[in-house]
Amino acid sequence: MRIWWLLLLTGLLIAVGTAHAAEWEMHALGGVRVHVKVGEEALARQIGAMAEEELPRISAVIGVVRPKTFDVYAYTDRATFLRETTREPFTLGVSYSPSGTIRLDANDTTTRVRNTLAHELTHSLISQRLRGDLTGLPTWVNEGIAGQLSEPVRRDELRNVAKLMHREGILTLPELENAFDTGRYRDAAYLQSRSMVAWLEDRHPEAVTRIFARMSETNDHFYQALPAITGLTHEQWLREWARSVPDIMFWLLLLNSPVVYAPLALILVILIVLRLRRRRDEEDEEAKPQPRNDRRDDDADEDEDLEDLLPE
Repeated sequence: MRIWWLLLLTGLLIAVGTAHAAEWEMHALGGVRVHVKVGEEALARQIGAMAEEELPRISAVIGVVRPKTFDVYAYTDRATFLRETTREPFTLGVSYSPSGTIRLDANDTTTRVRNTLAHELTHSLISQRLRGDLTGLPTWVNEGIAGQLSEPVRRDELRNVAKLMHREGILTLPELENAFDTGRYRDAAYLQSRSMVAWLEDRHPEAVTRIFARMSETNDHFYQALPAITGLTHEQWLREWARSVPDIMFWLLLLNSPVVYAPLALILVILIVLRLRRRRDEEDEEAKPQPRNDRRDDDADEDEDLEDLLPE
């Protein structure tokens, strides 16, 4: 009897899986297999066109000569996407290692979908480059590279980096590593990690490509390959990057400090109070009754008396 129940349960699971699979259509486009729901062929073509542009660019940086044909599942319903990825509410995409399968929230603007696709393609290509073994790659470096290749740090974002440094101090390497798992400082960690990768590529061109090549050949940890390629330890990388944030940003953002704006605010309040008191005094002065000019009235009476005495 137990065997019959097991067979029945297995049959139900197969039926559910088959029904779920029937909801998706696969389109081989742009070097990936795009999976969309039935009737969403236009979305598949859009995702395929994005992948065709992004895949060669990112592969060249990561050092992947022949990228795998990754499966990309594009969701137009965010609730379904979150339910099937079982991730946090702010998640826009997921890349699974070592398969490289990507699940993507496509219910957004074209620019955002492209950036998310590029971000997840970077994760998938990194996994392929390291043969599915990500134990030697710090999470924050992985996220920083994916962030920089999908949405490069702009110059105007340095102001946000400077604000982060001035108000809270830069995140330490352990804080960076833990931020993506715990959620604490996650936004700051994304910004700092992307900025650090951008700085590294600016000072040491093709550093990422060469580091991944060394990690793949020698099985070195990232922190071992970094000094071999750039001459920088990870601690030096953090310090040198921190010094690179423009000093002018510190002075511009100094006014955001309570040490400065609190006294300025107090002075402003005092000036406003003094101005209001001066205005009130002026109004009180105007409201007082004006003294009568008795001398002028007496002169007028004397003139009238003289006129009466004059002969006609």
